[in-house]
Amino acid sequence: MKHFSAGLAGLALITLLGASCSQPASSSPQGGGQPAAAASSSGASPTTGASTPADEPPARPTLEEARQRQAKFESDRLAARIGRPVEEFSGGAPAWFVEAVEAQQGMGAPAALADDQQLEVAYDKAMRRIAAGMPGVESRDLTPDRVGFMRAPQGWFTVWVRVTPRPVAAAPSSPPSPATPPAAPATDPDAVAPSPAPTPAPTPVPAVAASGKPSWWHDEPRQENGRVIICVTGEAAEVRDALRGTVRAGRERLESLTGGPVRDVITMKATTTMIDDTIARAFVQMSCPGSL
Repeated sequence: MKHFSAGLAGLALITLLGASCSQPASSSPQGGGQPAAAASSSGASPTTGASTPADEPPARPTLEEARQRQAKFESDRLAARIGRPVEEFSGGAPAWFVEAVEAQQGMGAPAALADDQQLEVAYDKAMRRIAAGMPGVESRDLTPDRVGFMRAPQGWFTVWVRVTPRPVAAAPSSPPSPATPPAAPATDPDAVAPSPAPTPAPTPVPAVAASGKPSWWHDEPRQENGRVIICVTGEAAEVRDALRGTVRAGRERLESLTGGPVRDVITMKATTTMIDDTIARAFVQMSCPGSL
């Protein structure tokens, strides 16, 4: 009996050992799968907080780039308004403006310049100045032919404008005068009617005085209506270069007299004369706001 009970106990032990060995590997403790999960989560974490170039904010434009964009925007808007291209220049007045100033002395297209912090305001100032020199004409009646501008480092716009010459209206023809009645016969047949005295021809006023300077020339600077007025002269081989250099020298003299950068400069009068076949001399009258 004792042997039979020992045999049953051994059989039960063998059965239990076989059942424990036959369990699948998936039933192993959960700790075996944790390293893989941790690895996957740790592998994803570095890319989650990383920044890409697309996420970085764009670089802010420099002050010069901002000024260029503003000038481009204002020039495009003015060009759309007037129906003409607006050219940008640097270093001084364009050649067509200098030629127009010279041509204003009796013929050619009127031109003017003006300064302002806004491009369109400076353009309107220049157009009003042109109209002011043409009696009976308003600025809205004028058609711009060329428009240019320069942006100063201080932010001011200088605008040059040349307008299309306006045709001179022909004088209206006077109606025919009624027939003149015949003169009454002279009582004395031998009397001779005196001939009318000849009308003296008008004496032309020379644009340039005998000294070589124009009649409007003055050596010393003047102050009138809140503006400083000067006269400058210069020489060069070409008329264009003489005018351009004289205008540049005039701006420098105005800056010296007013003690700083000048704005709203007006070329009031200009004329040239040839000293000989190789030298041209320019005379220019300019003004700007200020006091002496």
